[in-house]
Amino acid sequence: MPIVGTGWELHLRRLGMHKSGSRQRTYGSYQVYVDGEAQPSLAGFICERLGPGDNKTAGNGKRVEAKTYPLWTQFGQYRSIRYSMNQDVAGKPPMPAVLLLGTGARTGTLIHPAHPPNLYLSSIGCLNPTGAVGPKDLIDFWDSRRRVIALLESLKAHAPAAFAHEVSTRIKGASIVIDGEPTRQLTATPAPAFEAVSAETALLLPISKASALICAKWLMENFGDQITNACAGKAYKPKHLCAIVCQETAYKWIPWLGTHSVQTIVERAVFDASGDYPGTSRFPSEHPGVSQQTRKALHRHADRGGEQDPSPARLGRQDLGLQGLRPVSIRPAARGARGRFLQEQGMVQLRQLPAPRRRGARQQIDRP
Repeated sequence: MPIVGTGWELHLRRLGMHKSGSRQRTYGSYQVYVDGEAQPSLAGFICERLGPGDNKTAGNGKRVEAKTYPLWTQFGQYRSIRYSMNQDVAGKPPMPAVLLLGTGARTGTLIHPAHPPNLYLSSIGCLNPTGAVGPKDLIDFWDSRRRVIALLESLKAHAPAAFAHEVSTRIKGASIVIDGEPTRQLTATPAPAFEAVSAETALLLPISKASALICAKWLMENFGDQITNACAGKAYKPKHLCAIVCQETAYKWIPWLGTHSVQTIVERAVFDASGDYPGTSRFPSEHPGVSQQTRKALHRHADRGGEQDPSPARLGRQDLGLQGLRPVSIRPAARGARGRFLQEQGMVQLRQLPAPRRRGARQQIDRP
C-alpha cells in the first residue's frame, strides 16, 4: 500500500515475525514522509502483536489490519503533550503517544514506547517504535521513548493547532500507512550497514558480532552527528571509533541498554586506564587525597582486571570530600534509582574539587 505523497505520513512495512521462547511479535520498519519527502531522522523499526490483523473483534490481542489510519492526539496514561521526561525511572507515566483511529471495533490503539516490565513487547494491539532488534532482543525503553517524542515533535510542527489543548484532536493531514500481513519467522537482526567478520576474527573480539552491531547502532543513533563531525578530514571513520568503543567498554554497558538512559550510561561508562599507558598513573589512586587503604583497594581492583569495581561503601569519608575529592552522583539507595544503580554496580567516579572558599567550609556531595 503506497503512501499518497501529501501531508505527514508514517509508512510501516511489516517484515516478519520474531520469536523468543514463548514470546512473539511482529517486526517491521518505518519511515516518515512529509509531502512525499522522506525524513532521514524519523525512521526505524516497530514491534506489534501477532497477526493476522483484525479490527472486527474488540480486545482480540492481535495487530490492527494493514491499511491507512488517521492520527489523533491522545490524553490519559499516555499523552501527546506534557508527558514525563524523567531520566531515572524507565516507564514513568505519563508516557508519550499518538492515537490511531478508524480501527473498527478496536479502541485505544496507540504508537507508544515499549516499557518495563514488558520490554520484549508492550502491547495488546499498540505499536512500539525501536531501533534494529533481533528475535531475542529486548527493546530499549529510552530509545523507544525518544523515537515517539521525535514523531510527536514532527507532528506538532506539521499541525500545531492539534496540540493546543488537552483534548483528543485529529492531526490534520497526518496518517499511518501500514503494509503487509507477514507470517514468516525472521531469524537474524537486520544490519545492512555493517560488514560481517570472519569466524577467526570473531574469536578475538571482546564482544560478539551481534553485540558489536548493537553497540555501533546505539552510538550512531545517539551521537552520530558528533562522531561524523569528529571524523571529518581524518584518516579514521565513524566505524573505527565505534570499533574502539566495542573494544574498550561495550562489554560492560550493553547489558544496561533498555533499563538506563543514554545520559546515565555515558556517566557510568568511565573506566580507569589503570596506568597501563606509558607516562600515566592510576587515577585516582595516585592522588595524595586518597587514603592508603583505598589506594590499596583500587590497585587490587586494577590487578584483577577491573572485574569487580570498588564499592562506594569501602571508600572512607576522607576519600569522598575531606581530602580534595568527591563522588559524582553518589547517594544512598533509599534516595534514588541512580544511587541504587551505583551500589548495585559497585561503581564510583571521583574528580578534583577546587579549594574551599573559607576555612572549614563543608564540601557538598553532587546530587544527580
